[in-house]
Amino acid sequence: MVEMHFWMLGVLFEPQYSYGRIVLTKFFTLISIFDDIYDSYSTLEESRLLTVAMERWDEQAAEHLPGYMKFFYSKVLATMKVIAKDLDSQGNKHADYVKKLLIDATKCYYNEAKWREESDTPVTVEEHLRFSVPSCCCMHVACLAFVVIGASGDAIEWGMTYPKIMRASCVIGRVINDVASHEVTHLQLPVMSTVEACMEENKYTAKEDAYRKLSELIEESWMDIIEELLKPAAARPTTPLLEAVVNSTRMLDFLYKDQDAYTDPRALKVVVDSIYVNSI
Repeated sequence: MVEMHFWMLGVLFEPQYSYGRIVLTKFFTLISIFDDIYDSYSTLEESRLLTVAMERWDEQAAEHLPGYMKFFYSKVLATMKVIAKDLDSQGNKHADYVKKLLIDATKCYYNEAKWREESDTPVTVEEHLRFSVPSCCCMHVACLAFVVIGASGDAIEWGMTYPKIMRASCVIGRVINDVASHEVTHLQLPVMSTVEACMEENKYTAKEDAYRKLSELIEESWMDIIEELLKPAAARPTTPLLEAVVNSTRMLDFLYKDQDAYTDPRALKVVVDSIYVNSI
C-alpha cells in the first residue's frame, strides 16, 4: 500500500488533493489485484465470469463466481460504494466515473487474456499494443485523477478515448514495465510481452537488442507527449489535465526505468523513508 500511495503522490502532489490520493491508492490496489487474477490465477472462463459480474455490479452476481473470487468481488463493491459516497459528499459531480473506469479496466484485462489464449501466431509490437496498452491501465489512473480534481465530464470522456498524449503515456507504461520486469516474468509466466513480440518481429536472438529497440519507442512516445504540451492553449486541454497525465508518466519512468521497483519496492526504501518517515 505504501508504494501505491507513493506512486499516486507523484500523480497528484498538491496538498488539497490528499483525499484524491487516497481514492487513487484504493483504486489502484483493486486494479493490481485484478491484474494478478486475470494474468496468473484465473482460467479464461473464470475471467469471463468475473468480467460479467463487474458489468452487472450486483451482489447477486457473486453467486456465479468461483469461491476465491466471491470475497474479493464483495470487497470491490463495498470499497467503490464508500468512494462514491465520499466524492458525492464533497460535491463531486462525476463520482460515477470511478465505477465506469474500474469496469472498463476489467474488460481490458479480459480482452487481453482472451487474445493471449486464442492467438496462436506471432505478433508485431503494434499488434501487441492494441491489447496491452488498454490493460496497462495508465489511462484509468489518469482519468481517475481527472475525476478527483473536479474535471468536467467532457474532459473525462476525452481522456477515455485515448487521445494522443494519453496513448503515448500508456505506451510508455506498457513497454517500460515489460522491459523492467522481463528478466523475472518471462520465467514465471507463459505470457508474450512486448519484448518477445519485438524479438519475433525483428528476428532478434538477444533480448538486449529488443530492449534497445523498445527504448526507441519509449523516446518516440515522450516526443508525442511533448508535442501535445507545446500546442497553443486553445488547441489543447487545460493544464491541470495535462499535468496529471505527464506526472503519471513521470512516475512510471521513475518506478520502472532501471528496475521493477513497484514489484520489488526495496529499491524505493530510501525515497519512501525520506517522504513518509524522515520528511523535512
